[in-house]
Amino acid sequence: MPTYIDTPTIITYLGGTITGSTCYLWGLEIASGSVDSNINFSEIWVKGKIGDQMFDSRTVDWSTQSSATISGSIKFAVLDYTCFRLSVVMSGGTITDGFDYQVGPLRAARSRAYTIFFDKITTQFKLAAEEKLNMLMPLSYKDDTISDTTETPDFSSDSAPGYY
Repeated sequence: MPTYIDTPTIITYLGGTITGSTCYLWGLEIASGSVDSNINFSEIWVKGKIGDQMFDSRTVDWSTQSSATISGSIKFAVLDYTCFRLSVVMSGGTITDGFDYQVGPLRAARSRAYTIFFDKITTQFKLAAEEKLNMLMPLSYKDDTISDTTETPDFSSDSAPGYY
């Protein structure tokens, strides 16, 4: 599986710093191993959404999209989804499924500024990742990738009601 981003890239993108095996984001500490785990999960999750063929191949060629454009879009989908995950984790929250999340009560109780900050940043990264995935997902479903359509039964016939 190709790796689209790494820990230094994401920490720099978020305006943080790395000292040894500790990363500092938004005045809070997180272990670089935790960042790596979030990156790995994000890549697996995005791969599940757009498919193995598109995610693993860097030489995908369509007449309207170059492989560099597609690879860049996948990279930013992984980057934005990882940032979404990290913003939830850093707030002390949990992600239950894909984009469903709950901000943690510890950070929210700390100050109103933290609550507003994490709410806004989490929402923005969520929207950015959804936008990239909405662009990539239709590209991953092409007619010629369907393996065998002769086995699919045809349920339409002359005897079907008119509203079908």
